[in-house]
Amino acid sequence: MALCFLISFSFNSFGKIANDTIILTNENSIDPTFRSCISDNFYSYSTSHSWDINKREIVISKLNLKNHVISKLSIKVPTNIKILQCPTYCLTDSFLLLQDEYDLQWFLFKNMFGKYKFIDKIILPKNTMALNAKVLNEHMFLLTDIYNHHPLDSVSNVSLCTYDALLRKVTHEIHPVLPCIGLSHFPQNWISQNDKFIAVAEPCGNKIQIYNINLKLTRTISLPLSSSWTNLPGNKIPIETSPALINPKEFIGNFKNTISKFSRIETLQFANDSLLLISCNHPDSAQVTHENFVYNAKQDLFMDPKFITIKSSEVSDTNKTSGLTFHITPHQLLRNGICIMLLEDNFIPNPKLTTQENENNKNTFYEKNDPEFIIRLSKIEIE
Repeated sequence: MALCFLISFSFNSFGKIANDTIILTNENSIDPTFRSCISDNFYSYSTSHSWDINKREIVISKLNLKNHVISKLSIKVPTNIKILQCPTYCLTDSFLLLQDEYDLQWFLFKNMFGKYKFIDKIILPKNTMALNAKVLNEHMFLLTDIYNHHPLDSVSNVSLCTYDALLRKVTHEIHPVLPCIGLSHFPQNWISQNDKFIAVAEPCGNKIQIYNINLKLTRTISLPLSSSWTNLPGNKIPIETSPALINPKEFIGNFKNTISKFSRIETLQFANDSLLLISCNHPDSAQVTHENFVYNAKQDLFMDPKFITIKSSEVSDTNKTSGLTFHITPHQLLRNGICIMLLEDNFIPNPKLTTQENENNKNTFYEKNDPEFIIRLSKIEIE
C-alpha cells in the first residue's frame, strides 16, 4: 500500500518509483479511448472527453518532458473538419496535424501567438492514405499507413509520406510492397522514426527496411536468427486475406490461433537518435515467448539487448526468467531515451509484495478511488 499515496496528489503532481516518474492526469479511464503523440519537448494526449461538439473545440493535454507540468490546449475546429469523438493528431510547438474522422483527410494548423489556427487542408498524393502521423522534427512530419485495404479504397496498402508544414506540401512518398499485409489487422507497430532514420518492419519474416528522412532506402537488415525463430512457410499467409473476399473480423477469427505458431516482429521503436529496439513474438509449446533485438542504425550493427533496460516496459514474469530486460508494445511511445505509457490503472503495485497481496491492496484501493489515467515515464537505461 505504500505506493498508493501517489493517487492523492493534485493535478500535475508526480512521484518516483525507482527510475520511473508517475504523473496523474485527472482523466477518468472508464472510457479508455485516447490519442497520443510525442515530440522532442513534450508528450500530448486527448481522450474521448476532449471534444466539445457544441463549441467545436478539442482540448489536447501537453506534458512538458523537462519539468513534467501538464498544460491544456483548446483548439477551435472549423465545420469543414468532421469530428466524431477522438481524432488522430500530431503536434509540435509550431504545428498541429488533425485528421477528419469521416473522410480520413488531414488538416494543418499553425501556432500563432499561442493559439493553433487552421491553415490549410493537406493534399496527399494519388492512391495514398495516411492513418497515422509522427513527428520528424519541428516542422517535418511522417504520414504513414500499413493496412490491408479493400481494393475499392483505391489506395496502396503501404504508404509513407514526408510532409513539410513550412512548405505546406508532401515532399517525398514511397509505397513499399510488404509480405503478409493481412497481419495488419492484429496489434503491431511496424514503423518508427527519429530525426535521421525511418525503420519499416516486414509483417512476417525477419527483415527491416532502413530509410533516411527523404525516404530513400539506405539498407535492408535481417534480424540474427536464433534457434527459437520459426518463419511462416514461404512468408505467405496460407488463407485468404483480401477484404474483397473475406471480412477482416472473420479473417482475424480464422487466423488468431495460427498467429502464435510462427515468429514475427511485433513492435519496433527508436529509443534515441541511433538505437532501434525490436520486440518479436516466438511460438512455444505452451505459450508465446518474446525475444528482443537492438540495432544501432548509425553504426549499422546489432548490440546485445541485455545492455538496454526499461524497468516498467511490461516484462512478464515468464520473460523475466528468460532474461529479457525490456518488452515494448504498440501502445508505448519512445523518444530521446524515454519510454512513455498512458496507463488506464492508477493503482501502483508494490514490487516488494506478492501478487496476491497486491491484488488485495488493489481491491481496497478501488473501494475508495475511481480509475484514472496515469502517465508513466521510464528512463531507457543503456549500459
